[in-house]
Amino acid sequence: MYYVGNPDYASANQNFVPNQVLVESLKAYRDNRLFAYCDLNGYKGDREGDPDSFDSYFGVPFGLASPDAVYDVAANCCSVDARYCEPQATYGIITTARTLLVEAEAATLGWISADANALYQAGIRASFAFSGADGVDAYLQNPKVILSSDKAEALKQIVMQRFLAGFLTDGIEAWSDWRRYNIPELPIEPGQADVGITVYPYRMQYSDADKQYNVANAEAAIRTYLNGDDSRWQRVWWDVADND
Repeated sequence: MYYVGNPDYASANQNFVPNQVLVESLKAYRDNRLFAYCDLNGYKGDREGDPDSFDSYFGVPFGLASPDAVYDVAANCCSVDARYCEPQATYGIITTARTLLVEAEAATLGWISADANALYQAGIRASFAFSGADGVDAYLQNPKVILSSDKAEALKQIVMQRFLAGFLTDGIEAWSDWRRYNIPELPIEPGQADVGITVYPYRMQYSDADKQYNVANAEAAIRTYLNGDDSRWQRVWWDVADND
């Protein structure tokens, strides 16, 4: 993040701001991790508003129609917290929070014998501690957060907490969770719809290097596993349902 966010670096791109899906989700949950992840007085300079108010924070939506539209919106967005843009900043890779929330899912599905709710709460606590956010006891009493006795609803809650806990740590895993559960819901913006995009990508395409230097195997994989269609909208084998 130093190279895209810190103004002391000459090539910093200060239009790099938190996404609207994350910011609005944290606001909807009244989740104090918002104030740990984001900042009104970060590397982009002062923003108007009360830094302790959820209503002061805004993120940039996906799918804007042009770079100028991104710049215009980003100018009014909150920043990634300045501490993430320091040269010595550290980040999680595989966090305790994610591990516990993965176990909570496994327990809910009956794959392991464990207390799903205990693992779920421990995962949330670990995330708050890792991010430096406060208020976790009150957060766990939020009706939106209390783990449901309904299995399907509980799985959605667990996966949503993995998304909220995964800021700047495990974006690929968040994408995998979206492909599995459609969580979080990702709106299609007008700029995307105008060019025919109706859903977010389900996979990465094979690289040009694969196709150039590993021709036989790349062609066989595309033919065998992707119905001959090496596009971003072909689902991988474990992704079994369309996302709305």
